[in-house]
Amino acid sequence: MLTNRGRLIVCVAAVFATAATVVRGDTLVYDTPEARHTVEGTLTARTTEEVLFLGRDGRMHLVNASRVVELNETPEKPTPFTKDEMIASLRAEFGNGFRIHTTNRYIICYSSSLVFAKSCGTLFERLSNAFTNYFEQQANIAVQPNEYPLVAIVFGDEQEFLAHAARELGDEMARNVIGYYSFLSNRMILFDMRAAAGRGALMNPKPKRPQPGAGDINMFAQVNIATIIHEATHQLAYNTGFHQRFSDNPLWLAEGMGMFFEAPNRQTAAWKGIGEVNRPRLDLFREQHFGPGSRPVDLPRLVRDDEILRDKNTALAAYADSWALVFFLMKTHREQFFEYLAILRKKPPLAEDTPAQRLADFKAAFGPDIGKLEEEFTRYMRTLPAR
Repeated sequence: MLTNRGRLIVCVAAVFATAATVVRGDTLVYDTPEARHTVEGTLTARTTEEVLFLGRDGRMHLVNASRVVELNETPEKPTPFTKDEMIASLRAEFGNGFRIHTTNRYIICYSSSLVFAKSCGTLFERLSNAFTNYFEQQANIAVQPNEYPLVAIVFGDEQEFLAHAARELGDEMARNVIGYYSFLSNRMILFDMRAAAGRGALMNPKPKRPQPGAGDINMFAQVNIATIIHEATHQLAYNTGFHQRFSDNPLWLAEGMGMFFEAPNRQTAAWKGIGEVNRPRLDLFREQHFGPGSRPVDLPRLVRDDEILRDKNTALAAYADSWALVFFLMKTHREQFFEYLAILRKKPPLAEDTPAQRLADFKAAFGPDIGKLEEEFTRYMRTLPAR
């Protein structure tokens, strides 16, 4: 689940290092009802109504133009936060109630148990390695190194998580997720969903029966692991050059890629594997398109805008369609798929494409006959074996 710019604007003053060798780049000063903020980094986009500014910590600041006090541009390219600078900034922001666990690529700022935080870090590293290996070895696509240390905030319980998430997402959305990737902060946000069940680690749960009324504990583990993998995939995709934050990236594509990587291994609580059939998504796809009273696949409707993914009445089926389309394209039209990503990477921040432009971009990569592709897509999905 991605958070869009209309729903989450969080203003947190950054802590900057004083080393003389650090290049700070542009400077933005702006006001909010709470305080005045000074940020150093890069002016990313500017319209008559908004300013989009990338801080040295990787946070995007989306500011109403009327709140800008000062904006100074320089020819210097700013130096992104080092791991130590990021850690210092997180300590200042979250205080003594949080601790820091680091891995090769990740900084985990946590109020959960250390065991849970470590298990998250292990899972993220496993995904990052697999993500890079998949694209470089199987698709011959160079994965761009992440410019900023990757950050995850892991709350100790759901109430902590909800208090934080509600400020970013709103109460209703916060209560419907167990984790998310934030466009603005460039962070994953999640909580120790196993603390109440007496579980010490994300990937190696202690055997314990679920509470009465709860689902099967193995499925519970898989669903939660899949969710975390999904959000971690979003973070990787936006930090390694596959997507650009605040450009008009189609939601079906971003969510489809997340689901492509999330497929759980039903034989174990641990996640492994990339590009396997996502059985829950396939089951829903088959039900929607191949079952009694089914409706035909409608590629133009999925591709031209995000409406059916944002509408709660159609979102579940549309997510299954999104996974299926990415799965199909990655398996059968891989070169064209990456051409499509290259087209989208050129989109300027804050610009919004029309439905006609969305379709034109898709056809530029996959060919003008979208009806023919739709037929091929449908045939291919029928070949995937049922359970």
